[in-house]
Amino acid sequence: MYDAATCRVLLVEDEEGDARLVKQALRASRDARYEIDWVTSLGAAKQRLAESPPDADILVVDLSLPDSSGLHTVRLLHEMSGVLPLIVLTGHDNVDFALQALESGAQDYLIKGHFDTDSLTRAIRYAISRAKLEQRLIQNEALLRTVADYTHDWEYWISPQHQILYMSASCERMSGYARSEYVADPDLLERIIYPDDLKIMMAHLQVEGQQDAEVDFRILRRDGEIRWIAHACKAVAGPNGEFLGRRVSNRDITERKRLEAELRELAITDALTGLSNRRHFLARLEEELARVKRLDTLHTAVLMLDLDWFKRVNDEYGHMTGDLMLQHFSRLMREELRKIDTGGRVGGEEFAIVLAGADLAAARVFAERLRQKIAGTPLLQNGRSIQVTVSIGISDLNATDDSADAVLMRADEALYSAKNNGRNRVEVCPISAAPGCKCQ
Repeated sequence: MYDAATCRVLLVEDEEGDARLVKQALRASRDARYEIDWVTSLGAAKQRLAESPPDADILVVDLSLPDSSGLHTVRLLHEMSGVLPLIVLTGHDNVDFALQALESGAQDYLIKGHFDTDSLTRAIRYAISRAKLEQRLIQNEALLRTVADYTHDWEYWISPQHQILYMSASCERMSGYARSEYVADPDLLERIIYPDDLKIMMAHLQVEGQQDAEVDFRILRRDGEIRWIAHACKAVAGPNGEFLGRRVSNRDITERKRLEAELRELAITDALTGLSNRRHFLARLEEELARVKRLDTLHTAVLMLDLDWFKRVNDEYGHMTGDLMLQHFSRLMREELRKIDTGGRVGGEEFAIVLAGADLAAARVFAERLRQKIAGTPLLQNGRSIQVTVSIGISDLNATDDSADAVLMRADEALYSAKNNGRNRVEVCPISAAPGCKCQ
């Protein structure tokens, strides 16, 4: 390997006179000792370079050889030599040609008859230094690319012209599409967005070029699976502050979203019946009251339900059977509800329903249908048929109600009336009914 004392030069020159001039110039150097290996053709140079490792620190190459000429020579030797620096000897005093030589892999070029010892040795030193620097840059780039490629997140850099400058290999694991597909078709990044999230993602794209931004959205994988993505992007600025695109990091948060959904469900659901728990039902009722206050013509009915003689079920068959009866009743009730309705368990054997958009007449029809269904569908357990009935009280929300408690009190009064009048029946207490007024 080259050091300050010795430098091994592979000289590729078919003209003996030109080769002699190069040798004389190098041997006259006082800064370093040069060991020169002279060959006269591209084929001979290839044989030297095929040795492992090559016995040279730098190539000095004439572009007019018996078996090759021009830039083709530079490209072939550059491919074979790899990291070895290469200096071109040319008779062309042409800037454009020289630049083409540099673009083809040469570190420098010298014009025959226009160099001496100082200029030749200086060119060799600089070429070797540049080659070492380029090699370090290549190694650093490879290291950074390896780090990025092996990160668990999906990383990419997209230019202001919407070209993919970098895309990590994790894109295929997360989306099912290969890196090459995104590079060839950057619009694929938008086409995989789940349709329901396209609007929020488009709004995000409006600002992400000017500032750091984050957004969660869903994508459709190639196999049709829906995955949640945490998307974070940062504007990339050049040395003068110019916008060079955006750097994006995508993380698969599907499992986190699933756990969050489970926690939300647990927070609002009665564990035994799967219906809304009391807290969530009351919150939903307050929301519906707010809608009624905004829309004077909106009708919403509220039902209170209580299983008749439920204590007898617990006493005769045990609390486990009592729980099964509550689940049985809840399933039958849920089958009658629409998506816009809310059913909840508000006490031991007490339940409530919000019928959105239903007036008292429609609510009575619904309640009567549910009452008959409960009475006609006994719980079957261990060969036994256990009958249960339900009493139902109905009232309606009104814009004059101060809170949801007002309608619950009216519905509860109607339920109390149904219990007193023999159970297994439906009673209605309209908003016009005063406290203590007989329900219908």
